[in-house]
Amino acid sequence: MTQRIIILDTETSGLSNPRPVEIAWVECDHDLNIIHRVESLIDPECAISPGAAGVHGITYDMVKDQPTTQEFFTLVQDDPFGYGDIVFVGHQCSFDLPMVRHYIKNLDSTVCTLKLARRIYPDAENHKLQTLRYTFGLEAGDGHRAMGDVITTHSLLKRMVADTGLSFFELAEFVNQPQIVEKIGFGKHKGTKLSDLPPNYIRWLLTEAKIDDDLKFSLQQL
Repeated sequence: MTQRIIILDTETSGLSNPRPVEIAWVECDHDLNIIHRVESLIDPECAISPGAAGVHGITYDMVKDQPTTQEFFTLVQDDPFGYGDIVFVGHQCSFDLPMVRHYIKNLDSTVCTLKLARRIYPDAENHKLQTLRYTFGLEAGDGHRAMGDVITTHSLLKRMVADTGLSFFELAEFVNQPQIVEKIGFGKHKGTKLSDLPPNYIRWLLTEAKIDDDLKFSLQQL
C-alpha cells in the first residue's frame, strides 16, 4: 500500500480524560509538500476545562453545534484514514494519536517531532513546539490551535530534513531506533551520568516515573 504522511494535531477538553475540541491535519507527499489540509472544531460531548480554554481559547459555546469525533470521521470526512499505510507525525504523538487512533485503519509508523528535536537539537532552551518556532523562525499559524500547530510542526520537520541532510523516511527510521542517553536531563540529579545515579532512583525511574523510551532503554542497559 501507499505510505501516506499525515501531520496531525488536536486541541482537547482538558488533561483529565481529554477529548478533542479541534482536529487538524495536513497530508504531505514524500518530499513534504502539502497536498491536502483539513481542520474542524469538534463537540467533545463534555465540558471544556477553564485551564484548557485558557490555552487554546475554545469554549463549549464554540463547539456545541459542531460534529462529534465520530460524526466528523465517519460522516463529514467519510473515513479519511481508511486507505493506505498511515505514517502519523505529531509533536508528542503519545498525546495526539490516541485521540484519533480508532479511525486509522492501517497505522504504518509514528514520527514524533518532539523526540526528534530532543535528539537533533539537544542544546535548545527546551523542546516545546512554540519555543522551537521562535528559536528557528519557523512558519507558523496561531499557536495552541490545531492547524497553527500542524503548520509549525510541518515547518520544523522540513528544518530537520535540511539540518540533518536526511530524507523524511531516514528521519523516521532514526527516531524509532533506541538511542543511548548518557546523562539525566531533569530532576534533582539533572546532569548526572546514568551510571552514577543511586540504585533506588534508577528503580523509581523504571517503575514509577513517566520517562521517554530512550531513557528507559538506556537505564535498562546499566
